[in-house]
Amino acid sequence: MNIDNFLDSFCQVQRTSSVLGDHNRPTNVKTIVGTYPCRVGKTTGTFTQGDPQGIVLTKPRLYSVAEANIQAGDIAIVWPMDSTIENITGQYIIDSAYKPGGNHTECDIHRTVEP
Repeated sequence: MNIDNFLDSFCQVQRTSSVLGDHNRPTNVKTIVGTYPCRVGKTTGTFTQGDPQGIVLTKPRLYSVAEANIQAGDIAIVWPMDSTIENITGQYIIDSAYKPGGNHTECDIHRTVEP
């Protein structure tokens, strides 16, 4: 299955790691893992009965190519294919990433910054 026509955006994947800095204190460093074609789509939803109102939570999902090096905890910055990274449409944290059937990558995500 080829999903290239389905992907309408790009995402830059950033990973945070700790390195020892001055006086052996850890410092967080963001590295760019890669830029991949992607699509933010289908949200999964849950409903919890609260008192007195119900609570509805939705989570979007990020789809990308199978070769995408994406792990839980990574940051994905998304922008349209016909634009540049300066015109981001969302910044997300990856909750989980998996490759169903080995032909693409699906990630449960949550938004960190409103566009």
